[in-house]
Amino acid sequence: MRMRIAVFWLAVGVWALVAFREANSNQPPVGYTGAPGDNGTCRSCHGGGTGAPTISLTMNGQTPTTYIPGGPSVPVQVTVSHPSASMYGFQVTVLSSQAGQENTPNQGLSTTGATGVVLQTGTGGRKYVGHNPASATGSWTFNWTPPATNVGPITWYIAANAANGNSTTSGDATGTLTVTLQPDVSAALSDIKREKLFTQVGGMVSFLAEVEEVVLYTLDGRRVGRWERPAALGLPGPGLYFLRLRRGGEETIHRLVWLGE
Repeated sequence: MRMRIAVFWLAVGVWALVAFREANSNQPPVGYTGAPGDNGTCRSCHGGGTGAPTISLTMNGQTPTTYIPGGPSVPVQVTVSHPSASMYGFQVTVLSSQAGQENTPNQGLSTTGATGVVLQTGTGGRKYVGHNPASATGSWTFNWTPPATNVGPITWYIAANAANGNSTTSGDATGTLTVTLQPDVSAALSDIKREKLFTQVGGMVSFLAEVEEVVLYTLDGRRVGRWERPAALGLPGPGLYFLRLRRGGEETIHRLVWLGE
């Protein structure tokens, strides 16, 4: 009887190990990018391989250095390569360095219309994108919409696994990549909608009654004022600003210049 029980639990253990491995080949466990607050990286389960995989992150086919607050959705591509690997996996998230806004950038991650990837939700609502299933090419594409406002520098955290295809977690090469992007406020200013929602006389700006909210920023992205359903507002001083106006659920960005009296 004891022998039968021992064999039974051995079978259960083997089944659980196989199930865990197969689950990870379909998609990674949540929260293993190496980002602050995560559970670890791919190295937490895989290892033994020689060297580290090469990992890259591109947006619109280019290596990014900035993001545009309030900008449109962009295609993001993660690529992983290794000379002896036959299968690849990854997981990615993106965080802000601004207190209270840490998870704001990852809320813009999306896999709608994409193949081979899955959108995952972790602790505190943090969003991730990971492989689903493991890939023989090591290349995945998904979408990301930048935060509506400037949340300071943001960092992408990517963990990747280059597997040797031996159906175990041994002999796999793992690695990580971090990419930090700075906010590009000047680019946001170049995408201006021309609809006339306000008038400016000197340092005073008046708005149409239908404007529900106004947020005033300096050129470097520093917020210097916010008003709800304003009749008029006074600018802090001469300079170049931009206004984010909300009307009927739609936001528009406008350049504003005051050279002084």
